[in-house]
Amino acid sequence: MSRGKSVRVQEPKGGQVRISMTAHARQRRVAQKRFKDVMVYSLAAVGLLCVAGAIGHYVGENASARSAPTVEWTDVTNNGGTIIRKSAVLRPTVQTTPDTVSATPKDRQRSATLGKSDMIVPMTLFAKREDRITPVETLIETPPVWKIEKLVELGLGEKRRRETVRDAKAQQHYCLAEAIYHEARGEPTLGQLAVANVIMNRVASKQYPNSICGVVNQNDHMRLRCQFTYACNGLPDKPKPGNHWNKAQRVATQAMSGKRNILAVKGATHYHADYVNPDWAKSFKFVKKIGRHIFYSDPTITYRPS
Repeated sequence: MSRGKSVRVQEPKGGQVRISMTAHARQRRVAQKRFKDVMVYSLAAVGLLCVAGAIGHYVGENASARSAPTVEWTDVTNNGGTIIRKSAVLRPTVQTTPDTVSATPKDRQRSATLGKSDMIVPMTLFAKREDRITPVETLIETPPVWKIEKLVELGLGEKRRRETVRDAKAQQHYCLAEAIYHEARGEPTLGQLAVANVIMNRVASKQYPNSICGVVNQNDHMRLRCQFTYACNGLPDKPKPGNHWNKAQRVATQAMSGKRNILAVKGATHYHADYVNPDWAKSFKFVKKIGRHIFYSDPTITYRPS
């Protein structure tokens, strides 16, 4: 019979059915594959069960071995043991032989009074009170209120003093910069420093006020008869912001620091412009001409001790 042809099968009470040989072979192969898959899964499940059982047995034996109390912990797990017996296991420094630990009659009486049989402990095993308490060598105490208030007042007084000194210095600096601005703003730096040195020389002398503002404002209430004309000529003294004022402030800072003393005008206390010839110039000693200013010194002048 050729492949692919069908055969007729006679059934008792059925009709005639046609069964393909190819379909029959396919069904047989599918059934065999299903049987193999079932066998493979069954064997894998049995293997997993066996492995799980072996692991559980191993873990159970180890847990039992670890949970078994050792000889050292027998007294601790025993409820009938005393504190000494338990502590003897936990602290090797205490006598570890339970049979040799005994309580004195006084201790037993004290334990009976307390009503706890587990408190039979020789008092000699405890350190003395003075040994348990560490002595404090240095005791930090809060100072009294009056002392705190005094310290605060001293601090505030020092703060006010420093603020006063700072403000006074700033005022002196402003007066010197203002004099440089009005008297020599058109001069080079050397000429401005020379004018500033004259003012500082007057401050150091006994014949003039001992402050910069006192020197530059001397007799400013006398019109056109003061020491520096700009202070009593009736015109506004406030400098105009700009390069000239900024430079005058820098020169004033240098002159007050004492680092820019001009040796050429050392000791000079007077000066005037070269386009005027005042009568007082004949009474003083010529020192130097710098820029448009001629400087003089007063031979009779004396200076304050530095």
